[in-house]
Amino acid sequence: MKKLETLTKEQEDLIPIIRQKWLDEFYNNQEIDKQKAIEQITWLYEFCGKKKPTIFFMDSPLGSQIIANIWANIGANIWDNIGDNIR
Repeated sequence: MKKLETLTKEQEDLIPIIRQKWLDEFYNNQEIDKQKAIEQITWLYEFCGKKKPTIFFMDSPLGSQIIANIWANIGANIWDNIGDNIR
């Protein structure tokens, strides 16, 4: 298989068009059916033999990143404090 090393002018011109197509598809400004999403996420985790995750709904990718960072930080701090208290 030949490796693609450069884009043609036509391919470069298509980049913003295709990017917008996928952004429109993903961020279609329709209200998410939160109950259905929770049911599907729960089903998937059960199917994989995992425990149900904590589910958050955010308004933007930035909001999602912020809550992920906060959640990870809270978890790390709690376990650090428990470890300190046990020792």
